[in-house]
This record gives sequence, C-alpha cells and structure tokens, in this order.
Amino acid sequence: MWKWLLALAVIGLVVCAGALGAGGYVFMGYQANVEAQRELELAARASAEAAAAEMSRVDATRVDRLPEARAAYLAGDHTLAVEAFSAVLEADPDSREARLGRGRSYARLERLDLAEQDLRSSTRDDPTQREGWESLAWVLTQSGRDAEAVDALDRLVALDERDPKPLRDRANARYRTGDIPGAREDARRACTLGLTEGCTLEEKIVAATRR
Repeated sequence: MWKWLLALAVIGLVVCAGALGAGGYVFMGYQANVEAQRELELAARASAEAAAAEMSRVDATRVDRLPEARAAYLAGDHTLAVEAFSAVLEADPDSREARLGRGRSYARLERLDLAEQDLRSSTRDDPTQREGWESLAWVLTQSGRDAEAVDALDRLVALDERDPKPLRDRANARYRTGDIPGAREDARRACTLGLTEGCTLEEKIVAATRR
C-alpha cells in the first residue's frame, strides 16, 4: 500500500514541476512581447522626432531664402524671386513681405491674375503698405480695369497727399473712365506739387476737352 502512495506522491511532484515550468515559459514569452512592444514604440518615437527635426530644418531653410528673394527682385530676376518668395510662403504663409514681394514679382512678369491675388491679400493684411496699392493699381490698369485702379489709387493718395505721382496716375485712370473734371483736378494738384508730368498732363486734358 505504501508503495502506491509513494508512487502517487512522485507523480504529483512531477505534474506540479511541469506546471511550474510551463508557467515560467508563459511568463518569459509575455515579458519578451512587452520588451518588443517597447522597442517598437521607442523606434516610432525616434522616427517621428527625426521627421519633425527634418521638417523644421527644411522650413528654416525656406524662411532663410528671404534675402535671396529680395536680391533676386532687386536684380530684376523675377522668375527666381517668385520661386524664392513662394518657398518662404510655404514655410510661413503669414509672411507679409514675401506675399507683397511675390505679387510685385508676378506683376513684373505680367502674370496679372496671380499678381492681383497676392497684392489684394497684401493690401488687405496691411492697408498702410504703399507699394502694395501702387502695384495693385498698375496691375488693374494693365488689365483695363481703370475704375478699380482709381479705387486703389484713392487709398494710395490718402496715405500721402503730398506725393504727386499717385495723383498723376489717378488723373490718367480717371480720364480713361470719362471723369474729365476729376482727371484735370488730379493733374493740376500733381503740377502744383512740382511734378512736371502733371503740368503736361493737365495741358493735354484741357486741349483734348476743348475740341
């Protein structure tokens, strides 16, 4: 009888040992999965950080192209200026200088629709920007939209009533719209402020309307 009891005890020990061994394997497998998941998360985080750093570097490079864009505009290379100003705007869509610069560059390239878009945005964001109104008036004049050009020149004149050139330009635009009295008055004011072209223009208007 005792032999049977001893045999049963041995079998029980073997079964318990097997169960413990299996449990150990399960625990080790779980731990390995946790470590693998942690490594994947760390790798993903490192990749995201590297991508963000690269994007920041690229954006910084684009913003750094502002001096290049300015130089290209002044040198008369307006194709390069458009490309450089566009790169700046991709990195910083709120850059007023880049928006105005690209609009003026488009105007020089006679890409009037694109120039108007940028210049209207520029004058809306900064209504005190004289260069924006001046360029917009030129673009509208070139497009044969003299009444709208007069509106832009109204804003330009209001910024500095002592500047005779916008008065001369508004006189021409008003004349083309049929506003003869307004055109003559602007030409006279430009002449009074010392612009010889204003005096000449006033004489031409007077001569043309006497016929």
